[in-house]
Amino acid sequence: DTYEAALEVLASSQVVSSNYFILAGAVGQGAVVTRYGNASSSDVWSLGSSSAVSDGQPPWLRVQTNVDHWVPFGDAYATHRRQQAVDKFVEIGPGAVDMDKMYEVYLSDHARAGSENRTTPEDTGVILRPTTIATVVM
Repeated sequence: DTYEAALEVLASSQVVSSNYFILAGAVGQGAVVTRYGNASSSDVWSLGSSSAVSDGQPPWLRVQTNVDHWVPFGDAYATHRRQQAVDKFVEIGPGAVDMDKMYEVYLSDHARAGSENRTTPEDTGVILRPTTIATVVM
C-alpha cells in the first residue's frame, strides 16, 4: 500500500536466488535492494544515502548493474558499464530524467571513453549488451 511497506517486503521476504530489486516511489523515494539467495541478509541502498557507500553517485541517482554498489569503480566486472550510465544521467541532470531519457541511456551501445579496449574483464562501458537477459522499466 505504501513505498515503505513495499520496501519492507522486498528487503525481508524469502527469495530463491540472489537479485536486485529497484523500487521507486514519490519524489525523493527510491532504493536498490540487494538480496542474497542464501537468505543471509539484504542491503538497502536508498536515494540520498552517503556517497561513501554509493561509489560517488549523486544523492538523486542510483545506477545498478551486475556489480554491487559498494564495489568501487575500477577493475571489477561491470563497473565501467555502471560508470557509463552514471556519467550519462549526470549529464542529463536530475530535473530532466524521464522515461525517454532512461531508454536513451539504456540503449547506449558504444564504449565509455578510456574503456574501449578492456578485455580482462570484458567491460567496455557498453550499457546494452548482447548478454543482457532481461530489463524492465515501468
